[in-house]
Amino acid sequence: MNPILRVVGVVAAFGLLALTFRSVDVGGTVHLVGGLGPVALLLLLPSVAAISLEVFAWRRAFGALGARPGFGATFRVRVASESLSPILPFGAIWAETLKPVLLVRHAHLSLSTSMAGIAARKYLLLASQAGYLFAGFWLGHRMLADGFGRAVGLPSLAYFPLAAAFALFVASEALALSFAGGGAFRAIHATLARIPSRAWRTFLARFDVDVHSMDGAARSFFGKPLPTRLWLAAPCLLQWLVEATETWLILIVLGRHVSWGDAVAIESVVVLARHILVLLPGGLGAQELGYAAFLGGDAHALAICAAFVLAKRLRELCWVVVGYALLHVGARPAPARAPALWTEPEPNPTAPRPVVVG
Repeated sequence: MNPILRVVGVVAAFGLLALTFRSVDVGGTVHLVGGLGPVALLLLLPSVAAISLEVFAWRRAFGALGARPGFGATFRVRVASESLSPILPFGAIWAETLKPVLLVRHAHLSLSTSMAGIAARKYLLLASQAGYLFAGFWLGHRMLADGFGRAVGLPSLAYFPLAAAFALFVASEALALSFAGGGAFRAIHATLARIPSRAWRTFLARFDVDVHSMDGAARSFFGKPLPTRLWLAAPCLLQWLVEATETWLILIVLGRHVSWGDAVAIESVVVLARHILVLLPGGLGAQELGYAAFLGGDAHALAICAAFVLAKRLRELCWVVVGYALLHVGARPAPARAPALWTEPEPNPTAPRPVVVG
């Protein structure tokens, strides 16, 4: 990754953060968070439940591929890989790059099944996030209008989540169509092979056989009917709603009472901004600016918002520490080559050879 872009991402993140909370009393914010006491540990439970729901959905997707990775191994891969996302610019890309390696090492899946499972997970998250944004718009339209009106003077931006929900659903179905045809991984492989680098092409050549198996495995998931795929994505929608419930609970404990529907609306928009702005490590700055737009107002409200953001970031830091430990502790060597669960049919030596004309 270009080091200049990394520097730009870090500088932009801290610039937005300073701009958002430039007038907040840091000592008072820390005191508010410290006042949570042992209750802060209980606030970790929703995030444990949310990650577990995502892992449950991911294992169901692997089940559609004919694989049965253990819950513990899948949980470990998810937490360990995502520990990179909050601390690195383009962290989400690094996390996705690491997942197939960890799936082969800890869940003992083949590379083809791992890659197909990652594509299936991306579909689950896209489709469920579309539902999440729609729920946020439906439940908290008035909160969104007030927040956008106060922040930028455009209450009509409250319809943005609805448009984004439609766009994400279209993107998820476009992803499904591309992989259901059975040639998406080969097309990606062929595109990457055009990069003018002998070392890169030599590296890609190692996966020539796996690419065919990846396409075959992907067909077994993406070839399923739309209602089946959406049913598989349902636990991910519950995951998003549990994360919004965490936001709602933290705000209540800090003394800022909002409705659960408003918490869903706020969280759905802020999470979308974080996912779009991958240049910023963990969405730092953009996430805080989003919360301040909806939860800020007078000095007291902004102070509570700052304490809320600090509590969320500390919870995130806990998962980073756990994930980093899982990357390095108790790692077992991967098998030399895990067998693919789906393989191309063997050619029939007695079949007539095709006649090539021209």
